[in-house]
Amino acid sequence: MSLVDNNKIAEDNSYQGSVYRYLTSEAITAGQPVCWNLDNNGALTCSKINSSKSEDHFIGIALETAQGANEYINVLTSGYCYGRRLSIFPSPTPTLVLLNNLTHNTIFTDKYITSRDNGNNSNYSASQQYQNYFDAGVGNTWTLTLNSAGFEHTTYSLYDRLLVWISQDNQVWSKPNFSNWESTSSTSDYGSSSKGGSSTAKNVVPNYSSSPISYNVSARFLRFNFHSDSSSHYQGWDITLTASDYNPNAQAQDVPLNTPLYVDKMMVI
Repeated sequence: MSLVDNNKIAEDNSYQGSVYRYLTSEAITAGQPVCWNLDNNGALTCSKINSSKSEDHFIGIALETAQGANEYINVLTSGYCYGRRLSIFPSPTPTLVLLNNLTHNTIFTDKYITSRDNGNNSNYSASQQYQNYFDAGVGNTWTLTLNSAGFEHTTYSLYDRLLVWISQDNQVWSKPNFSNWESTSSTSDYGSSSKGGSSTAKNVVPNYSSSPISYNVSARFLRFNFHSDSSSHYQGWDITLTASDYNPNAQAQDVPLNTPLYVDKMMVI
C-alpha cells in the first residue's frame, strides 16, 4: 500500500479524494467496493468484500480493474467516485432456509422462501430449540403456504412443535389464529407441550399431508420458534413464504445517473 495523492482530482472528474495504491489478492472490477486482506505471507492486499469481512475491513472503491492477484490498482479511500451497482432480479425459485444452529436468531429478507426443519423435511433432530425471523419489507405482508408437516403430536400434547409469531415492528409479537392449526396453553416463545383450549389462538403448525393450503398474514414480520424433545424424530415441515410485493417477472430497478453510493456494514446500496 502506498499513497498516490492525498487530494487527487481525475482529469475527467470521475473521482476526487484520497487515492492509495494496493496489491490485489484476486480479480477486481473498477467501481467495486474493496476491503483489506492479509495473504498467506502476511502481506496487506485488497480483495472483494465478502461475508467473512467486518465493517472495519472496508477500504474504499477500486478505480481500476485487475485481472487477478498480484496486480496494483488505485483505490479511492475517501472522496467521490463512480461505483458499480449489482442488478438484483427476483428469484423464480424460493430461497431454502433450514432452521438450525446456523440460522438461529437470523433475520431473512428474501421475498420468496422455503422454510424447513434442520433435517430438510426428512426427520428433524431431537433436543432442538431455535428461532429465526422473516422480514417482508416496509409496507409488505406475507402469504404462508403450508405444504406438509409432521410432528410428535398426540390428542392432548405437542411434544415437538413449530410456533408462528407475527409482528409489525419486530418488537411486539403476537399469536396469529389460523384455522385448523394447534394451540398451546403457554404464552412463552416456544410454548409448552400442553394444548390450549378452544379460545386460545392457534399458532402451532399441525400435522398436515394434504394439498398445499395458503394463509394471508397481515404482518411485516414472522418469527418461527421450533422445539423438539429428546425422544422421537418426525418429518418436520415444508412451508413457503411469499412477500406481498414479490413478482418473479419484475425487472431490476433502474438507478438514475449520478445516484450517490453509500457503503454501510458491508452492504452496497
